[in-house]
Amino acid sequence: MRISKTSKESDFWWLTAKEKRKYIYVELVYHKPFGEENDAPSSVFMNPSLVEVKNINQWRQQYQNTNVYRSLKVWADKSRKDALSGPFIIDIDNESENLSDALVVTKKAVECLRNSYGIKDDDIHIFFTGHKGFNLEIHPSALKIRGTVEEQENKTQRIRKEVIRKLQQGKNVKGNSVSERGTLIDSIHEYVRLHYSLNKWISKTGKIARMKIELPIHEFNNLIIEKIIAKSERS
Repeated sequence: MRISKTSKESDFWWLTAKEKRKYIYVELVYHKPFGEENDAPSSVFMNPSLVEVKNINQWRQQYQNTNVYRSLKVWADKSRKDALSGPFIIDIDNESENLSDALVVTKKAVECLRNSYGIKDDDIHIFFTGHKGFNLEIHPSALKIRGTVEEQENKTQRIRKEVIRKLQQGKNVKGNSVSERGTLIDSIHEYVRLHYSLNKWISKTGKIARMKIELPIHEFNNLIIEKIIAKSERS
């Protein structure tokens, strides 16, 4: 499978040039396709490998660029003592695969980030994950997420909870739900699906695979779900 030359750069867009030179290791995992009614619990991840970022595309090739993930952390060396976590991710899913509703919620989340946190468009990247929803990636510095990994993770959790509360206003929902139609903001996971990789699962009608793709933020408000899915299927 041909892998885009820009895939590696896309996954680490949030690192500065200095950070890219320092934090050169990342952990990579993959999993086999699973049933559409299931999520991907950590127990399904296989063959964790600590890989230099410069070799990430060669690693992707081993698994046909399918159901492949990276750790949210990157490390300066193999000891894993010096780590950096990022970017800040809002994972928006609809467990019933109501992607139209997931798209509506994602658009509201983008507006929330702009209005409540002053986030500029250059600091937001939007991805369709190929199956149940969308990922928003925000540059950590735009949210003043800094310090030790523990401090970074604590602030990340706090902001995520704030965003959930803001999106829940006026709705009869609880927990992580942000829509009466089943859309939620998922928990922060240890791994994130690699950009421009195939999301493959087993549906009732057979195996389905769509690409995780980035959506241009300047066009996002005008996009409809049918066109997003079609683009993902053609990629």
